[in-house]
Amino acid sequence: MPTADRREFLRGVGLRATQALVVGGGAAVTAAALDSPIKDATPEHVTHEFDTQALKKYQPQFVVREVDRAKLQSLYGFVARSPEYQTDCCVYYTEWSHQEGLSPFAPPLSDSHYGDHEPFYVFVDSETGEVREIVYSAYHWVAGKALAPAAPMENSHPKAHIVSPWHHYYLTDEDGVFVDLADLTGALGDWWANGMDEHLYLEGVTVPWRMRSRAHWWQDSVAGFSVDAYYAEMLYNLGAVGADNPEVEL
Repeated sequence: MPTADRREFLRGVGLRATQALVVGGGAAVTAAALDSPIKDATPEHVTHEFDTQALKKYQPQFVVREVDRAKLQSLYGFVARSPEYQTDCCVYYTEWSHQEGLSPFAPPLSDSHYGDHEPFYVFVDSETGEVREIVYSAYHWVAGKALAPAAPMENSHPKAHIVSPWHHYYLTDEDGVFVDLADLTGALGDWWANGMDEHLYLEGVTVPWRMRSRAHWWQDSVAGFSVDAYYAEMLYNLGAVGADNPEVEL
């Protein structure tokens, strides 16, 4: 177990990350207080709160030695709660200024793009506070999942390695660092309005429990098929462009 002085806290380098950093907790945001389309994707029984005490308690440790830290803006988060579920969910997203991939293809098959947001969810028993499950981006929004007994943890902190240059995760026993927290309750609407609406399955964020049974965060078409998810899963299964980690269970 690492001592406190071995833990490094990374500072968000972007202006927005600096402005969004909050020390205290935030009030719970109900569906009625949200603007559409976030409101439309949030049931009345679900609340989102920038609860810094809970977010810090379950915050993942990230191994970041492979990545360019200058691209890491912040770790955005909120806690989702609902009386209809037996768990609370700490929803975390790392935000990156851009991703420089290795794919030789041109868009839309290129893996390079501006802006990058990678999810990491920690599901916690609502009564006992014990971690139950971790769901995270194992490769281009393909969901990796691990039940708590099998997940590497230090106390209540899951431990994950951030993969360069795509910024997805794999779980590891190696000690990591903490990234400064920022408020996702306000940032999510901005992300959605700035292009994420073209790809993200929004209820996978606003109702995060749905990701316990979904295979990815990509939007489905009317026919229930996602080209983005199919391409990502194909590359993952082939072990191509960074999808080479055998520890992840899909």
